[in-house]
Amino acid sequence: TRPPEHRAFRPSAAMWVDQRGLGAADARAGEGAMGGDHEDQMQLGIRIITSAFQKKMNSLEQEIRGSRLGCEEHRANVAGLQRRNSSLEVELVENHQRAQQLQEENKELF
Repeated sequence: TRPPEHRAFRPSAAMWVDQRGLGAADARAGEGAMGGDHEDQMQLGIRIITSAFQKKMNSLEQEIRGSRLGCEEHRANVAGLQRRNSSLEVELVENHQRAQQLQEENKELF
C-alpha cells in the first residue's frame, strides 16, 4: 500500500509578486513553473526566498545605520552635557569659596 498523495498548496505567481516585490519577469516565469517542472518550481521558490531575505536584510541594515547615527548624536549630546556639568561644578566651588570669603569679611566688619 502506498501513502496517499499530498497536494502542495501552489499560490499563483501574482500572489507572490504582491507580497514579495518580484518583477514582471519573475511573475511570468512563476506562472509557467507553478504548473509544471519541479526544478523550475524550486528555482522560483529560491528566488522568492532570496528576494524576501535581501529585502529584510536591507531593511535591517537601514535600521542599524539609523540607530548608529542616533547613538552618535546621543554621545555628542552626552559629551556636551558632561562639559557643561563640569563647568557648573567649577563655578559652584568658586562661588562657595567667594561666599566664605565674603562671610569672613563680613565678620571682620562687626
